[in-house]
Amino acid sequence: MKKKIIIFLFVVFVAIGAAEAKSILPTRPTVLAELGQIHHSFLEGKEVNADRLIAVLQQEVARDKSLSPALKAAEKLKAGTDEKTKLEAYNELSESLKEYIQKDESTGFHVFYCPMVKKKWIASGDKVQNPYDPSMKGCGKKI
Repeated sequence: MKKKIIIFLFVVFVAIGAAEAKSILPTRPTVLAELGQIHHSFLEGKEVNADRLIAVLQQEVARDKSLSPALKAAEKLKAGTDEKTKLEAYNELSESLKEYIQKDESTGFHVFYCPMVKKKWIASGDKVQNPYDPSMKGCGKKI
């Protein structure tokens, strides 16, 4: 009897782990690539395109409702009409994806924080590249 309970619990834990892995793996590389592109666009002062990120987050939300705030923030980013509004939406997006990014540090993507503007961003690598103020690109830290 004791052996059956242990086997049952093991199967339950494996099933739960597989379900979580299934929810983050299929589109995760695309989400990361799009976040990297958005960060780069802000750094270079280029137009930000959130269409592909929105599309992939819609797929993710179908599997994991906890990503709904990220989808809403990405939609705000797309709808933003000025730089300030877009950067505010980008901060919301980064905040909402913080745990999603930190689940797997092997991707090379990290969450950063600037104490001067009190905002977060997501970027690849360890180098601080603050998108919020061109005069403070080195301000911030990895969290």
